[in-house]
Amino acid sequence: MKHADISIHPLITLYLTCSISWPALYFVKFHFKPCPLQIPSPYQRLAMATVRNLKIKTSTCKRIVRELHSYEKEVEREAAKTADMKEKGADPYDLKQQENVLAESRMMIPDCRKRLEGSLADLKGTLVLYINSI
Repeated sequence: MKHADISIHPLITLYLTCSISWPALYFVKFHFKPCPLQIPSPYQRLAMATVRNLKIKTSTCKRIVRELHSYEKEVEREAAKTADMKEKGADPYDLKQQENVLAESRMMIPDCRKRLEGSLADLKGTLVLYINSI
């Protein structure tokens, strides 16, 4: 009988080649049950990827909408603060700094709207791709 003809249990082979203790082999044998390999079809992979992309793009749109509302509230708050400073006759330097803060806040709103339009267009494109794949 040749050496290749001898059948050795895989756990014994693992024990002999890797120096794993018998309790560890027992744990491997009885606690890890093989699960059937489920390979999704290309259609399922496309649908899963598209659903994932839809979730990501929807979350992006929600985040940008929250940012837009935040910037709008900030502009209102800074405008009220600037008007209050003007009424109280604040130092011209402080007033100028406050107007710069207000101008920066106002500049963020168009940028945020532009990003929102881009992400909405991207979301619509992904949605059309998902609907066509169904």
